[in-house]
Amino acid sequence: VDIVYIDSTKGWMPIHTTNTADKTKTETRFLVVAGGGSAGADNGGGGGAGGVRGGLDDSNGIFTPALSSTYTIVVGQGGSGSDGNNYNNGSNSSLSGSGLTTQTATGGGKGGAGTPVSGSNGGSGGGSGQNNSGGTGNAGGFTPVEGHNGGSSNSTQSGGSGGGGWGGAGQNAQGTSGQASVGHGGIAKISNITGADIYYAGGGGGGSNQSNEAYSGLGGNSSNAPEKGGAGDGGHSSAIGGNGTANTGGGAGGSSQNYSGVSAPTGGSGVVIIRIPAGLYASSTGSPTITNIGGDKLLQFNGSGTFTTN
Repeated sequence: VDIVYIDSTKGWMPIHTTNTADKTKTETRFLVVAGGGSAGADNGGGGGAGGVRGGLDDSNGIFTPALSSTYTIVVGQGGSGSDGNNYNNGSNSSLSGSGLTTQTATGGGKGGAGTPVSGSNGGSGGGSGQNNSGGTGNAGGFTPVEGHNGGSSNSTQSGGSGGGGWGGAGQNAQGTSGQASVGHGGIAKISNITGADIYYAGGGGGGSNQSNEAYSGLGGNSSNAPEKGGAGDGGHSSAIGGNGTANTGGGAGGSSQNYSGVSAPTGGSGVVIIRIPAGLYASSTGSPTITNIGGDKLLQFNGSGTFTTN
């Protein structure tokens, strides 16, 4: 109900209106995470994390939605493949609509396989296989960057290098034995858009350089699962690398030497999260998870969809 002045006879009167948007609160936050890259076999480099736009409590992740407008969400899938030599980058995620510069996060680059295969470019770059270079991150050329470079290898007998992460570059693989010969994935980074500190977009760890060697790269350069940002660890003892976790953008872990399975590890799918003042939110499609938090509606899109303002 709005109180409106009619005239000197009727004075102020209550008028019912269907537009209940609170125009005094319009600031809307967003987090856009692309799908993480897959990873290769036979000393495989880790997959690069999906690129990230927004997500931090600063001006780069805030916009003012137009009233009575629809915004489109695309959530990218993690890279996958049929085997350790045929696999893919992650897919892009995006947020677009009226009055907003389209926010596109680039899919993570796939890790290199064997000798001598480089990592691919992406939101974060994939780690290299043996004796080659990692992929370049921040493919969108953004400031602040959406991700970092994958690691490189200086030896034909190293393990795989680490994939790049949102928070830092993947580690290089140097030499022929021990932990130094295998790269850890680039670190993840925290967003508190949900009201909790959650790590997103860690780089995948590199695969071991010998089938019987216990050394492999850690996803997100961490043994603590929440800090990995969804990234997979590298494989060892002829094992496949770890998959990225769904809806984190984490890169897949590289598979070890002599892995001969029929699938490639899969990068973590992306996610788009919108935190909009409750009075501005009207409806959505695509079945996002919706929660109330501090006078806002928190919409988590694990798949593509839309939301509409009042």
